[in-house]
Amino acid sequence: MTSIKVYILGLGRIGALGIENAFGFMSKQTHLGYVLNDSRFELVGAWDTNEVIRARINSKLNNQICLTDDFKSVNADIFVISTPASTHYELISKIIQYKNSKLILCETPLGKNLTDAKNIQQELINNNVNCMINYPRSYSIANSKKISKLQFEVKKKQFFYINATIADRSKSSLWHFVNLLLRIDNRFDDLIESNITKSENPATVKYTLNTKNFTLNITLLKLIDSSYAEVVFLFEGVTYWLLDGNSKLYKSEALSDMGWRSFPAKKKPIADLLSDSMELFYSEAFKFMNDKKYKINDVERAIKTHKLINLIEEA
Repeated sequence: MTSIKVYILGLGRIGALGIENAFGFMSKQTHLGYVLNDSRFELVGAWDTNEVIRARINSKLNNQICLTDDFKSVNADIFVISTPASTHYELISKIIQYKNSKLILCETPLGKNLTDAKNIQQELINNNVNCMINYPRSYSIANSKKISKLQFEVKKKQFFYINATIADRSKSSLWHFVNLLLRIDNRFDDLIESNITKSENPATVKYTLNTKNFTLNITLLKLIDSSYAEVVFLFEGVTYWLLDGNSKLYKSEALSDMGWRSFPAKKKPIADLLSDSMELFYSEAFKFMNDKKYKINDVERAIKTHKLINLIEEA
C-alpha cells in the first residue's frame, strides 16, 4: 500500500518539540514524531517560522527532512497545521489556493474567533476540502468507549445536570470540555441559544446555563497552586443524571476519567493521553484517505464550540 504523504506546518510544542519539552524529542505525542514512526505515512516536508527551531530539528534528524515553506513544491496528501490559532485562516487559505489538498489536520481551536472560524468553514466548503481538528479527549482511543456510553445515557435521560470544575490556568481547558460535550450529543446546541448567569469571587468564576433539558454548571478556578502545570486539566465535578423526572440520581464517573483530574506536574498522564489521541487522530485520517464514504464533522462541531465559548465569555 502506498504511504500517505504528510506536510507539517509548525514544529513547536505539539508539532515536534513536545509540551514544555517534557516529552522526549520525536515522541508519538507530537505530529512529527507520530508521522515518522507510523509506516502508513511519509513525511515529505515541514516548516516553522522560528529559525532556531528549524536548526534544532535539522540537527536532531541529521538534515534528513525537507524544511520548506514553499507549498507549491510540496507533493502532500495531508497538510498538518500546528501553529497559533491566529494563523490558521491565512494558512488554510494558502493551502487551498496552492494545492489540491485532500485533507487538512488542524490543531485547536479552528480559528482565533468565531468570525475567523466561519470564514475557514466557508473556504473549506467552497473548495470541497475536508478538515479534522485535534481535540485530544475527543480523539482519545481510551475515551471513545466512554463517549459511546455517555451518548447512550444522554439518549435515555429526559433531563440531567453536569457540574464541572476546571482549572483556569489555560483557556484551552474550557475549549476542550465544551468540544467534548458537543461530541457526546449535538443536542447541546440548546445551550448555545440559552441564557447564562455568572457569579464571581476572588477564587472562582461560575457560569450556569439552563435549558429545558440541561443544567450545566461550569466553575473556573482562578487560583491554582504553581505545582500544577499549564497543560493539566482539572475536572473535579461529577456528572449526575436525573432519571426521567423522578428524584433518583444516577451517578456517572465517565467524564471524570477523561483526563480532567488533579495531579502534580509529572506530565505522564497528559503524555499518555496525547500519544493515545494522536494514534486515533491519524488512524481516522487514514480511514478518510482510503474510504470515500467516510464522513468528518469536526468543523461543524468546532463552530458550535466557538459559539458556546462566546456565550460564556460574554456573560
